[in-house]
Amino acid sequence: MMTRASFIIRLALLFALCMPIFPAHAAEPPHPCGAVAWMDEIRILQADFERERGSAFTRELLQATLTSMLPAVDAHLVVRRPVSANPNWLVRWEGSSNDTSTPFYAVLDNTDARDLYRGVLAQACLLLRQKDPEKAGRWLSGTWRSLWSEFEKAFIAQLDDPAAAFGFSDTALSIESPSVKSANEWYSLQWLDRAFGIARLYLPDLYNYAAPPIDEELAQLRAQAPVKTLILDLRDAGGGSVDILQTLLARFLPVGTLAYTLRKHQGQETEVRVKENTSPQADRQMRLIVLTSKKTRSGMELLAGALQANGRAVVTGEPTAGMAGYKRILKLSDDNSLLLTDALPRFAGQTQTVRRITPNTAAAQKALTIALATLAENGQQPENPFIRPDEHRFPLVQAVLERNSEEALRLIDAGAPLDVEASRDAMHHAMPYHFQPEAYGQTPAIGYPLAIAAAAQGMPKVLEAIGKRAPELLRRTDTDNRNALAYAALGGFVRSTRILLGHGLDPLHRARVYPILNTPLELATHLRHADVVALLMAAIPRERLGHTAVLESVWIAAGRNDLPTLQALLEGGADPNYIAPQGGTALIDVVKYRKIDLVRLLLKHGATVDDHLYRGLNVLQYAEKEAANGDPVAREILELIRTAPRQDRGWKKSRDTEALEQLWKMIENPGKPAKPEESKKEKAPP
Repeated sequence: MMTRASFIIRLALLFALCMPIFPAHAAEPPHPCGAVAWMDEIRILQADFERERGSAFTRELLQATLTSMLPAVDAHLVVRRPVSANPNWLVRWEGSSNDTSTPFYAVLDNTDARDLYRGVLAQACLLLRQKDPEKAGRWLSGTWRSLWSEFEKAFIAQLDDPAAAFGFSDTALSIESPSVKSANEWYSLQWLDRAFGIARLYLPDLYNYAAPPIDEELAQLRAQAPVKTLILDLRDAGGGSVDILQTLLARFLPVGTLAYTLRKHQGQETEVRVKENTSPQADRQMRLIVLTSKKTRSGMELLAGALQANGRAVVTGEPTAGMAGYKRILKLSDDNSLLLTDALPRFAGQTQTVRRITPNTAAAQKALTIALATLAENGQQPENPFIRPDEHRFPLVQAVLERNSEEALRLIDAGAPLDVEASRDAMHHAMPYHFQPEAYGQTPAIGYPLAIAAAAQGMPKVLEAIGKRAPELLRRTDTDNRNALAYAALGGFVRSTRILLGHGLDPLHRARVYPILNTPLELATHLRHADVVALLMAAIPRERLGHTAVLESVWIAAGRNDLPTLQALLEGGADPNYIAPQGGTALIDVVKYRKIDLVRLLLKHGATVDDHLYRGLNVLQYAEKEAANGDPVAREILELIRTAPRQDRGWKKSRDTEALEQLWKMIENPGKPAKPEESKKEKAPP
């Protein structure tokens, strides 16, 4: 007769035999820090690098990354890597009298990096909770997802691959960058000096410009005069299609010429020779000068290096970006990708692979001038059409470009003309990329008025001096209709803003091109310049506070969790009850994301607690939804919303808002047609 104990034992054995066999990492104990979703991406990296570069390199790379990333969580956390005498990893909390060590993971030859990282972070998490609970609460709320960015930085630093530094998401083979040439050209082929037979070809990347545009446009130039010299401007240019690269090489080099030899990390080499194409023979006879900058990268570095190594072109400018070679995209999980250098080139006559091309020493912005100087004939130098004569005739422009206020004021007092402009090219060297207005194709003749140049450079005394002599010049605009106040707001220059407002410039002046963020107020709000926002709001008449730019700014500041800017807007009289085109409001946004300080501020300044619906929920329902997770901040927000005065302000939805809500309903309920909202009036009986 089977006893109860023996029956339980047999049942347990049977259950064990019937259990499926899983990999060791499939069933994981709960992590003390919550979910660590990005661990799978580490495993993808490990597998890829072991295949491409071997296990020894991969293990050293990932272990060095782990060692360097942990102090980002807290400076006291230190990882001790294993040594032969002690094959265990240690996480230590250093810098206090009660210093402790926690051995936790034995290192094996085939250690899975994912499990190793998980174990290290688990112990780091426990130590942080023990030593600094307040900081642990900030780091460990929800998940450790935020540590992925720390891993990226440490991994890129250890990998030392310039391509990887472009990021783990939304990568592309041609990376956009600020321009050092004419005004944001996308492509151009034009005469520089027809009398000398000098043309300039600018290619931003290797995509659609090799044929037929170059063939057609060169033919048009040759119909006017012989093209003796072609300046190939590759400053800031990127990579792209290998086929287009081959087409350009064949245009300038004989068929069969060795362009470069590619060497992969494991040592395999492949020769790349010029293939035959139908380019005119004349292209292989005219003189070539190549211009480079520190942002010339990838395929354009290969083009410059091949032409230089084969003696076909003189390269002038700056050393290139260091991304020469072929690239590949490694797809990670969670919509992330990593751009990696797959193979490096060795050019003709070289024994080692190279990352960057080294030209004759010259700054990128002076490369064209130097190139033209080499083409002088009979003591006469070709003209550079991208340098405006203004900057040579008027030292005042140059003083502003160099931010030399003392010299600029001296020149203004001496009667220097003020109705002058700085060229777009010169100004784009002096300002951040996001300051630059949009422009397409050829360089426009117009430049930047002096007042705009002074505002962008943050020179209030110069603006004040211009205002005393010729106040009307402070109102001049650029090609996008942006005035000096917009540039002062962009830069966050408080004194310049105050001076321009004193001369009556409008904080709500709209630019011509940009559909949003195109007034000085919106620009200052977007860039978190709260002091400038306060000045701009004080200058807006009360009857204009209902302007869309003012209402949009409240929504923008709330969505960006920018308390100082939001406070400046609300104290300046901005209405917090604005329904954005997407259907949300500032109060709903801060409730959804549990920003309690912003909730208090909006309620204090009259934000409405009512039944306006955004994606089917009102503000009270959003507060209840967030509080259901037990978060103490969310519960406190819920109490604020419940006790706030309720008010029906007769919300009216725009057509755009209703259309967006219908779209959301279709996305959230696929297969079901979106129906318009029923009228709240009772239907009359038939």
